[in-house]
Amino acid sequence: MPAWPVLFLLYLLPLALAAQAGPRAEPSTARDPLFTTRHFTTKDGLPHRVVNSIAQDQRGFIWLGTPQGLVRFDGHGFMTLTTSEGLGNDAVRNVVCDRHGMLIICYSNGVLEVLDPITLRVSSFMAYMGSAPPEDAGTVSDLIRMEDGTIVLSTTKQLFWYANKKDGLRSTRIACSGWVDQLRRDVGSQLWCSCHLNPGVAWPVELIRLDLQAPADARRTMRTQATGALITDRGTDHYPFRPTDAPGTYALISGGHALHNWWVPSDSSVHEVPTLVTRKVLYSDARNVFRMKLTAELWLVGTSIRRMREKDDPETAPIVFDLDDVTSTADLLIMDVLRDRIGNLWIAGEFGLFQVNMRPDRFSRFLWNGSSSTMGEHRIRGMEVQGGRLHVNTETSGYWILDPRTGEMLDNELGDFRGDITGDGAGGIARCELDRLIHQDTSGRPYRVITAAEVLPRNYVTWCALPLGNGAHMLGLHLGLRRTHPQGDSSTIVASGSAELDRAWVAHLFRVDADRILASTNAGLFMVDLQGRMLERWWSGAPATDKHHLPTDDIRYAFADSSGRYWLATGSQGLLYWYRNDGVLRTVGRAAGFPTASIHAILPDRRGYLWMPTDNGLVRYHATSGDVKVYTTADGLGFDEFNRLAYAQGPDGRMYFGGLNGITAFHPDDLSEPLTTIPAPLVLKSIKLQREEGDRLEDLTADVLAGIPARMEPKDRFISIDVALLSYEDPALLTYAWRIDGIDIDWNLQRGPSLRLTALPYGDHLLRIKAQDAEGRWTEE
Repeated sequence: MPAWPVLFLLYLLPLALAAQAGPRAEPSTARDPLFTTRHFTTKDGLPHRVVNSIAQDQRGFIWLGTPQGLVRFDGHGFMTLTTSEGLGNDAVRNVVCDRHGMLIICYSNGVLEVLDPITLRVSSFMAYMGSAPPEDAGTVSDLIRMEDGTIVLSTTKQLFWYANKKDGLRSTRIACSGWVDQLRRDVGSQLWCSCHLNPGVAWPVELIRLDLQAPADARRTMRTQATGALITDRGTDHYPFRPTDAPGTYALISGGHALHNWWVPSDSSVHEVPTLVTRKVLYSDARNVFRMKLTAELWLVGTSIRRMREKDDPETAPIVFDLDDVTSTADLLIMDVLRDRIGNLWIAGEFGLFQVNMRPDRFSRFLWNGSSSTMGEHRIRGMEVQGGRLHVNTETSGYWILDPRTGEMLDNELGDFRGDITGDGAGGIARCELDRLIHQDTSGRPYRVITAAEVLPRNYVTWCALPLGNGAHMLGLHLGLRRTHPQGDSSTIVASGSAELDRAWVAHLFRVDADRILASTNAGLFMVDLQGRMLERWWSGAPATDKHHLPTDDIRYAFADSSGRYWLATGSQGLLYWYRNDGVLRTVGRAAGFPTASIHAILPDRRGYLWMPTDNGLVRYHATSGDVKVYTTADGLGFDEFNRLAYAQGPDGRMYFGGLNGITAFHPDDLSEPLTTIPAPLVLKSIKLQREEGDRLEDLTADVLAGIPARMEPKDRFISIDVALLSYEDPALLTYAWRIDGIDIDWNLQRGPSLRLTALPYGDHLLRIKAQDAEGRWTEE
């Protein structure tokens, strides 16, 4: 039989961005957002500490110009191109992406080249455009990309630009005794450039504004009369939900021994530069001249984000976030600023690359010390919302009554209260306190204290409670069960008929129906009647084929959703989907994106999500789609580690989870994905084939992206595929999955973005790849 070749097809998610619809205004908010940062240096793979320029290509990769090469970043790692890979020079000063998806590179010596970001092939600017700036125009001094994708470059005497290759290179001459440089974007087709008035001398400088779309005789719209000036750069903003551009530009105009902030409206005529902002700025402050409008109220000003409007003084506006507070090297020379298509802010500087992520703060934090990393004085245990009040037990600062909307303290009783709080079924609450159960009204006034009828050993501590009606409760202890009497103030130990249950720590009690209760314990799951007598047990000691088998005995919480499905929170195996009638069992844990195997509770919302506090974040899981989102302190949680019993849900659906530092409160509806969330693209980085002969991998990337199948011969060694989800989140929060039709039944999950296939049966095969971001959303295949 002949050896048939293997055809290998790769389908990936194309880049589809909402930016095609144009910019859209983002609503302002008075509440400061949350910021998270990452700092990349030579330790992370950058070839040089200085980053001169940032660009984003059409597929979503971030490109960096450095003194030692051109760098591509995909969120996982850096790939550096130098003269060894075909560049004409290692010292890259500027890099921009034009409308055709090509990268235009300007080296420190002023030479221009063009890089295809897919094939990584380099060509000259002349070969790409068919024309180039003539030698008598001078050396290329600067290169920028305008808002509409027009590429503009300056030489010592002229400006050149093009929007589409077919239209060719256009130019305009600048009357300048010295040289022209420092291109800056303004509104629409307007831009600024600097004219150095004296040859060979940096100062004084004139600022010239031009409209590239205007006729040649009306192209120049302003020329300042100041002797020295700097126009602040807007940076490059690809985010489609940015606010309407400000109708003007900030400038730093010299005057005496200081610089003054000026606001220059875009419709000002020649020689009219109104001094709307007049506070003096020291020369040393002129090093950070990037000012990008991020939202209707927030601006990037140097390394800080400030709350202001157009014409406000950017040096005195209130600071919302300052990168200098995160790292001591941030407040140095800034080279370039870019906001990518999904909203990440990138700042290139003298000491590496900074990534700043800005997101809404949708969580409230009660009894919190203001730190997301330091354990607080309020360590939360049982909670209950009753009568418009949030009742809270703590193990360190007593019993609290709070306003459930604001967290305002209404009352506080000192003591060590580590037990549960639950409704008593009669409009009041029942609080577990050591060997007692305290009945009280919603104002906190006790009206009945139930104690044990017997003298109990120390370990018979009351942990959780379940109302049975008529004033009776079933109590879960550190050792077994106790039952209170409907009337009176005593309770008795339950003889369950199971020595294992009588010795177990009962973590949670769930009412199955009118006659039965599920007890979650550290000895498995028990079904008992209303008297506490055991009816059935599920545990790890049962045979694996038996419907009573569970993969762990440490069951923390049991819950049945509206469709009758049971969900079990465990201390070591994550979340269990359990259908008790026929023993169907499925584990949902780390492989699905959960951060830890230890879960303390399960609360549902009206949209079909289950919310689970863990030892490492708050998990939101959709039972039907399987989407997983893990919220952490970066999203606004007061602390990542939650406590057992520390959960409550109000009648309005609002949720409260407590841990080692206070309470995190929110309404699930407020955490629905915002309209401004853009899914990140899943892209193919490379696909390479190792043939039978030779040590070099054959690069098939360009062919596969063009739709040509990858072809493996029978004796080829392996094929390697590298993909990337370009969300630029912490790679530890991303999950990749792959499946080959006809070979794999289920998806193969992995953290890394690389895949190697060493053997396949002959024939045509379809490989499917998808990825899950930190929000828990899966891409299309």
